[in-house]
Amino acid sequence: KSTLFDSTFRIQGYSQDQRLDLISRFADQQGKSLDEFQPLIEMVDNDLAGNPLNLTLMCLLHVEGELKMTKQAELYACIHRFILRKASERLHLSIDEINLKMVGPLSRLAFEAYERGEAVFEEEDFRRLSCDGDEIREVGYLTKETTISKLEATHTYSFPHRTFMEFLTAIHLSQDPTTRSRWIRQLSDKEKLICHKTVASFLFALLESDAEALVEIAQHVIHATEFSTKAFHSSRDGPAHAHCILHFIHQLNNVPSQLQNLIAHNMPPLIYIDGYCSSACCEPLVSMPTAWINDRTERLVFYDPIDRNVIAGLIRNAARMTSLRRLAFINGCAPDDPSLFSALRHLHLQQFTFMSHTLSDDAWAALSSSIATWNNLTELDMDRSSLGSTSRASHRKL
Repeated sequence: KSTLFDSTFRIQGYSQDQRLDLISRFADQQGKSLDEFQPLIEMVDNDLAGNPLNLTLMCLLHVEGELKMTKQAELYACIHRFILRKASERLHLSIDEINLKMVGPLSRLAFEAYERGEAVFEEEDFRRLSCDGDEIREVGYLTKETTISKLEATHTYSFPHRTFMEFLTAIHLSQDPTTRSRWIRQLSDKEKLICHKTVASFLFALLESDAEALVEIAQHVIHATEFSTKAFHSSRDGPAHAHCILHFIHQLNNVPSQLQNLIAHNMPPLIYIDGYCSSACCEPLVSMPTAWINDRTERLVFYDPIDRNVIAGLIRNAARMTSLRRLAFINGCAPDDPSLFSALRHLHLQQFTFMSHTLSDDAWAALSSSIATWNNLTELDMDRSSLGSTSRASHRKL
């Protein structure tokens, strides 16, 4: 087990150059000009495009006229509709017929295999549900492998990638309330939440119109991650950190009021954002609804280089947090941007940490002007920050 090692390994997604290369090669294979993929190229910075499978699916959907997908659940929902539409045209069946006769049994089989920790279906699995493997394969989700022995040929079926099985598993759970209620109880356990995060994230999105179900899932996740009582973990701590609930909320297009109230009631005392945080972590905080802004959050910490828009959005929200008293920018996370530092004047801080940064005179002038407005400031730490000559003189005066 990995717990026996003192090293942590992290899988990195595609670099920007690798993303552009994949799009270019896909355009060549399709016999299309790269200019036709310009809208997709403009999205390469999105976290979703860092996954090779996701980016390939985005290329495919771009050719079909589907654009601007920034969420994983949204991407797979689009692919699902695409697969059903193609199957409907090929099999001369309505979408409803395909869902009833094929997707229903397939999603149940996906769930059962997922629960057993398996990834391959045998012919007997289909017969148990009174359906035929070859017919189900016609939908477009499964691949078939034939093994020939001296006695007979055997056939097995599988998904081309585990994520498709996880999405079909979530579809089954979304349509079976009894099984779903029993299944989501395990999300209160941190280790099981780690194992089932992708399915739970898909399920959260599929249940967007069911506020009661969303609240039920969120309660288990909040319990597992100690969201309200324990300071936000950094994303480098793993997928079950307290940001997990933010990942789920990011999958929604509309957050129901019941869920907003639950999050508001459980906002943590510390919000911690670092360079490992994805857009799924940050977007819900940047677009934080008024209901979330209350007297619970006392400290805001930024660590490592972070997108300027994320910092600016959170600072705007911080101005409305009446309880916020401590703010920290650590290890070069803040851009050299005077307008950003000018916005800090709206805060009412008692402690300000600004460590390991390099600032121009203009940026320092804006920051020092904001610092001068904090009448209740008791602690100022600018350790290991490099300032220009004018800035150093101004710093000594502070």
